[in-house]
Amino acid sequence: MATKNKPQEVPKQEDKSVAPVMPDYMKAFMQSAQGDTGSMVSSSVSIPRLSYRGKRWRFIVDGEEDLVKELAVQVIVVGVEPDAGRFIKTYYEKEYVSGDTEPPTCSSSDGIFPDAWVTLAQSPRCQGCPKNVFGSATSRSGGKAKACHDSKRLWVVRPDDLDIVYGLNVPIMSLKNLAEYGKYCARNNFPSALLITELSMDDEAEFPKLCFKHVGFVAQDDVQTVIDLNTRRPWRTTVSSGPAMVIDNGGGTAQPKPLPPPPTPKQQPERKANGAGINEIIGDWQKPE
Repeated sequence: MATKNKPQEVPKQEDKSVAPVMPDYMKAFMQSAQGDTGSMVSSSVSIPRLSYRGKRWRFIVDGEEDLVKELAVQVIVVGVEPDAGRFIKTYYEKEYVSGDTEPPTCSSSDGIFPDAWVTLAQSPRCQGCPKNVFGSATSRSGGKAKACHDSKRLWVVRPDDLDIVYGLNVPIMSLKNLAEYGKYCARNNFPSALLITELSMDDEAEFPKLCFKHVGFVAQDDVQTVIDLNTRRPWRTTVSSGPAMVIDNGGGTAQPKPLPPPPTPKQQPERKANGAGINEIIGDWQKPE
């Protein structure tokens, strides 16, 4: 049954540079969820998911949508994947059409190898894949981009209902904000699984960009349930049996267009990744402004 304990709110403080104090009952569980904080710092099976279209949030279970009336939603992040330094990889051969629910042409849940269900793998490994190289696609502004998209996946529960775990894809444009939130958690030794996190949209961004804010702590009576979810990670069994979740594009965000194939009929040799790696590139986004 769902637990209905009221989460502990973050007390208001005049000095915004001082982080809220962690309740004593949380300290015994600090080591259990530190891996997810580290992963933040570095961002066909029906899977319950938290989706967004425009600036409206939707909890989706078996195709049924529960529309959130407010523009922000509060969740508990019980898992962050893949591990630190890695990203989910998703490649669509066809251009994205709003509302399309087709699985990607190729994807990797760990950022190392294509998933087992993929029948049109673009390369044996993600490293060295020609679709995972900058310049394999063009961005909306006409610059160089990657045909294969990077993202992180958050596994979240609603603070008033811990029974259903939802997947939320964090696209590349939101990874900087996720990294900053991860730094906040790490700086204050807050396990992300024991925080109430508010999700909202950046009003000034041209395309949907997720924002993350700490607004409370998990209720004491719910701590053990949340830690159990974080430890067992029950969603891994579901994800491994079928295609990864369709990437949310905010209802209109076009994906980069793949470059046209070269005119020569000769088969091109597989290209190796060159230049800075994605971890080095994303590191530039994470530098303080």
